[in-house]
Amino acid sequence: MRKGKYNFSLFQFSKYYSFGKILNENLNIAHSAKILFSGNAKKILADADLIFITRPSFLADGTAKFLENNLLKPLQKPLKICLMPGNNGAEFAYRNLTKNLGVELFALQRVPSVARIVQNLDSVQCSGYRKQLQIANLQSQKFNVAENQKIMENIFQMETAILPHFLNVSLTPGNNILHTSRLFCLFKDFVASKSYAKLPLFYENWDDQSSQTLLQMDDELAAISAKLNLQIVPLRQHYADLTENNRIQTPQQLTHKLQSIRSLQGLRTPSKKVAENKLLPDFSSRYFCDDFAFGLKFLLQTAKLLNVDLQTSERVFAWYKNLNLQQSEFDFSNYQINSLQDFFDYYK
Repeated sequence: MRKGKYNFSLFQFSKYYSFGKILNENLNIAHSAKILFSGNAKKILADADLIFITRPSFLADGTAKFLENNLLKPLQKPLKICLMPGNNGAEFAYRNLTKNLGVELFALQRVPSVARIVQNLDSVQCSGYRKQLQIANLQSQKFNVAENQKIMENIFQMETAILPHFLNVSLTPGNNILHTSRLFCLFKDFVASKSYAKLPLFYENWDDQSSQTLLQMDDELAAISAKLNLQIVPLRQHYADLTENNRIQTPQQLTHKLQSIRSLQGLRTPSKKVAENKLLPDFSSRYFCDDFAFGLKFLLQTAKLLNVDLQTSERVFAWYKNLNLQQSEFDFSNYQINSLQDFFDYYK
């Protein structure tokens, strides 16, 4: 992050983390900054020019309402909101802020790096930095998208590209199919009376069955993109740096790739220990309440509007629904989106 040019304030909704240092993979300080920590949301928002939202999509409705309640109205100066990242239909939660209050909304397609809190909660370790950030604006014809590009490049010191449409962010293949395909394959035989003595690591022990399911879901998401004439890089290509033709061809190739990503090593399968040698899936994990209930649900509802068949994705989501977790889910009807035309109009 660039030093000196920007002032950063941080408001946290729950746990208090007093970190001001970013460490590299070797736990050496890569960046440091003075950050104002405050519980006074009204003061922070009154001074803000740009708000970064890093909360998951299942909290988007509450986050948007929180901002509406704490922003001075009418706005005293232009205000930008950046979603990090902007997947899973989160943009719809900010409808009132963008349509009625004039807030500018843009989003990152993917986060800059993998980040983990370390050292007694006073630092963050970042690894696996991307070569390039990609951003898109909602209602891009109304705002100066190039200005946001410069802002992101200055703050993160990373090359930043502008995507042609916000849907290039919304429909990006990521945790919406990556986490959901893996959890389905790990726990598809789970019943209430079942427990596990040990669970495989999420990525390092990734298997070919998970890869096969993921590739099928990736192809289905690519069909949505094709229907909308969007050029979105599928995971087959995103993970294809070590394969011929720049494209993952087989489940075995994808398995090898996912097992070997250094920044993802050590990540455990979401579970909770209820007794010695007795583990249960952690259904409160965002892998379930965000990636299934919002990420995958958003894809399925978009496909329904477009009349695109997502057979494997439907099967995976049906398994999740049969768990009967009673979690809140994404639904277009909550945002007055009742037709394909309503869907298109929202992005204008």
